Amino acid sequence: MLTVENTTYYHTPGHGIENLCFTVYEQDCLVLLGANGSGKSTVLSLLAGLLTPQSGKILYEGNPVKPGEIGIVFQHPDDQFITTSVMDEVIFGLENLQVPREEMTARAYQALDEVGMRWAIERHPMTLSGGEKQRVALVAVLAMRPKILLLDEVTAMLDSHARSDFYTLLKTLKKRYTIVMTTHIVEEYLFANRVCYLQNHRIVFDGDLPAFAAHYPTYAMPFIIEFQRTCHLPICIQTYEECVKQIWPSL
Repeated sequence: MLTVENTTYYHTPGHGIENLCFTVYEQDCLVLLGANGSGKSTVLSLLAGLLTPQSGKILYEGNPVKPGEIGIVFQHPDDQFITTSVMDEVIFGLENLQVPREEMTARAYQALDEVGMRWAIERHPMTLSGGEKQRVALVAVLAMRPKILLLDEVTAMLDSHARSDFYTLLKTLKKRYTIVMTTHIVEEYLFANRVCYLQNHRIVFDGDLPAFAAHYPTYAMPFIIEFQRTCHLPICIQTYEECVKQIWPSL
């Protein structure tokens, strides 16, 4: 369980988050939504320990977060690469965690097999396609065996085929990891069991998808249409209230 308690961080006045309070529970798949500049990436960077709160605290199971407990994958995988081969890239993080040498290779191969990238161990990461790069960035994180996986708009730069492949992988990862992700892509809402909506530097909504749709009709309309399509319901552009009633009759 990850708790964020009264956490504030501003990059500059008007750009950051303020008095953030929420909890990430085991096996959550939580999606952070909000307009550009609302602070989604700032929240993930704070959770990952890349930024230090200016006030408040972030705890994992009641203690300060330790290196390796939370892993993050960014929108631009190139920003994470610092070595000249895929295998070295995966090993680098394990070396920083001081994993015993005899364990490193086993962990690396396990993570590579998990995402289907063992074939690329000798390739330079920069020679891979966008989807392959994103998988390698993910491998480097999975090899560290984090408790919580953070995904910061990881499919935003992928084409439709690579994005579909990543969704297949995400379905598997959901069964093994607690996940917090940011996205502007409607289809990705459907992976989440929970939504936190950021507005004016704060979380103004924390709940499930049906409740989010009911509270934020303009924001949720594309989601409702995608939900209808995914569930093989007739897609009809009606009033918002009619769409919600069709999908969630109990509301």
